[in-house]
Amino acid sequence: MLIDDIAVLLTVVWACWCVLSVNVKDGIVGRVAYSSVALFGSVVLLNPARPDLAATAYHLSFALLGVRHYLITMHWDWFRAVLLRYDIEIPHSRRKGDA
Repeated sequence: MLIDDIAVLLTVVWACWCVLSVNVKDGIVGRVAYSSVALFGSVVLLNPARPDLAATAYHLSFALLGVRHYLITMHWDWFRAVLLRYDIEIPHSRRKGDA
């Protein structure tokens, strides 16, 4: 049980850092996902008697971060092209030819 608690504690600290750091530019969706990992990880740590629901939510939060990471790394170019085709503003992005 000690190794599980240390692992959850490290992920909670990492997720809190991702939420609070200005260097992490993941937008609102990323901040919400990291916040849910930190919140449910804290609940798992603070309630060791019944971690069933909290642990499930904690693992789901990580799974959603994984899905988000996959979509951004594999399909971002296509999604960005669709947004630019319909002239939707993308934060932290430049179009071709913009100075």
